[in-house]
Amino acid sequence: MKIAIIASFAHIVEGHVRALPTGADGVGCRECNGKGTPGPYRTNGALGGGKAFGANGVTKVTPGQEIELAIGYNGGHQDPNKNIFYVRYACGAATGTASNFNKGCGGNTCTQLTANQITEVDGQPATTANYPVDASQSKRDGYKVKFKIPDVPGAGEQRKCTFALVEGRNWGMGWDFDIQAAGAAQPATTQAPAKSVAGTYVLNQAACQKDAPNCECLEGQIIVKHSRGQTTATAYLDIKNYPKHEITLSQKIPGAWSTAKGYVLANCGQQSDNDLDISLSPDAQTTGLSLLNIGVTTEIPTVCGSVAKTSSANSNYPTAPKITQCDNCQDIAGWKDNGDDGCDQYTTCANGGWRLKGLDYYKQFANAQGQSARNACCVCGGGTSRQIATTPATTPATQSPVTGTTAGNGGNNEGNNGGTTRRSMFDNQAVAAAQTVGIAFGTLLTACTAVFM
Repeated sequence: MKIAIIASFAHIVEGHVRALPTGADGVGCRECNGKGTPGPYRTNGALGGGKAFGANGVTKVTPGQEIELAIGYNGGHQDPNKNIFYVRYACGAATGTASNFNKGCGGNTCTQLTANQITEVDGQPATTANYPVDASQSKRDGYKVKFKIPDVPGAGEQRKCTFALVEGRNWGMGWDFDIQAAGAAQPATTQAPAKSVAGTYVLNQAACQKDAPNCECLEGQIIVKHSRGQTTATAYLDIKNYPKHEITLSQKIPGAWSTAKGYVLANCGQQSDNDLDISLSPDAQTTGLSLLNIGVTTEIPTVCGSVAKTSSANSNYPTAPKITQCDNCQDIAGWKDNGDDGCDQYTTCANGGWRLKGLDYYKQFANAQGQSARNACCVCGGGTSRQIATTPATTPATQSPVTGTTAGNGGNNEGNNGGTTRRSMFDNQAVAAAQTVGIAFGTLLTACTAVFM
C-alpha cells in the first residue's frame, strides 16, 4: 500500500499545462507566440508565467461575443479533486497578478464563470455535469471551453481583462482582451503579411524548458527550409543521440507550421521514446525572427521541451540521410496484427514514416496479446534486438517552470545516423515512473521526517 501511494504521488508531479490554439479565429495566450501555436508547458501559476498584460497582443471583443479557449496537460493526471478547470477573469490592474486568479479568487480579485455562463465544453452544451471541466483523464489534445464575453463596468483600462483557465493546483494559462463598449462595431480583422520561418534553431541549455522532473535537455539543431507564402516547410532534425530525419511541417492555422500528428523521438539506444509536438511561427515580439516550440506530449516525458529563436548562425541545409533499421534487428517471428497482417504489410512505417504517426497510433492494430507493429516489426521501430547507444547521454536538466526562450549560436552535428530505431523494451511510463519514484520518495520521506521530528 505504501508503495502504491508513493507511485501515485510520483505520477502526479509530472503534470504540466499549456494553452492550445483553437483555429484561425482563435486567440493566443499571454505566454504564447501569436495565436496559431501552443504555449510552452508550465506549472508557473494561474497565468502560466510572469509576462505582462498584452505581451502576446490584446484581442478586441464585444460583450456577448463567443470565445473559445483550450488547454491541455502533457500527461500524468488522475486526480478528480485537482484536475478541475474553471474559467476566471479579472480586469484593470488585477490582470497583472497571477495569484488573483487562484482558487477562490483571493477573496474578490477575480470572477469565476458558472455553468450557465459557459456555452460549450468539448463540443457539447455546457451543464453542471461537464463544467467545471473534469480533466482527470489528462487529455493531451486538450479541453475546449466556449463562453460569451460578459459586459464589464468602467472605461479604458477597466475594460482590459484577462480570462484564464485554471485548475485545482492553481496551474493555468491566461488570454488578454480589450472588451469594447456594448454596441461597438466589431473590429476589422487584418491578415498579417506572409513571412518565412526558414533558418537554424539551436537546441541547447538556453532553449531547454526543463519542464518535467529529471528530463533531459535536447541538444543539436533543426534547420528549416521555407519560402514566404508557402503552406509547408521542410525541417531537418539533427538532434544529438537520435537519427537525423527530414520531415514536413504544414500550416494548419495561418502563420503557424507544425507536424500533423506529432513526431516520435526514438533511437536504437536506451532512451525512452517521446512524442514531440513541433511548431514554428514568426516571432510575435521580435521583427525578422521566428520561434520554434517543441512540446513533449508523452504521458510521462523523459526529455524536456525547447523554445528557440532563429539563430544568427545559419547552417547549410544538408542532404537528408536514408532512414535505416537498427543493427541486428529481427522481426518477432510469426507476429500478426488484429487483421492478420504481418510486418511485411506495414509499408506506412518505411523510411521512418512511423515516427510521424505518434506513439499510440499502431496500438489500434495490436493483436490479442497487445503487441502492435511498434513492438514487433523492425521497420516500425520494434523487433527483437536493438543496438545500445555509444554516444553520451544528453544533459539532465533541473526542473524549472520558466526559462529563457532564446538559443545561443552554433550547432551540434553529432548524433546517430542509424535510423528506424527500436522502442525501449519497457514502455515510457514504466521507465520514467521508476526514475520519478526515486525523486518523489525522497521528497515524501523528507516531508514525513519533518512531521515526526
